[in-house]
Amino acid sequence: MDAVGNPTRALLVNLVDGILRVRQLQRELGENAGVPIEPPKQTRLLDACMTVPGVCMAAVPGAGGYDAIFCIVLSQESGNAVERVWSEWTEMSVGPLLAKQASSGVSVLDSKLYPSLMAMLE
Repeated sequence: MDAVGNPTRALLVNLVDGILRVRQLQRELGENAGVPIEPPKQTRLLDACMTVPGVCMAAVPGAGGYDAIFCIVLSQESGNAVERVWSEWTEMSVGPLLAKQASSGVSVLDSKLYPSLMAMLE
């Protein structure tokens, strides 16, 4: 079944296309500003990550520069495959800081527990 017949697949294709466009614009911005937002070494690593089945996003967060990348994967198997890419990468040192989503859902916090935050919001 192609993306047209499957709404979830179509959304994921749009997500991947969107992040690839964001990365392209970050590279252009970096070139125009003379700042390596997505340096070529990271571009090659991110491109390698994006070839792993189940990776829907791989990019440089924030202002970029050699210190971090992120990958969002759709399964543990995909995450393991990305870790293998990172562990075998020789062009630059890659040290993963792994994180997982919270399973607790939305929480309501008592605002009285955070008086300094509430004061800033007033």
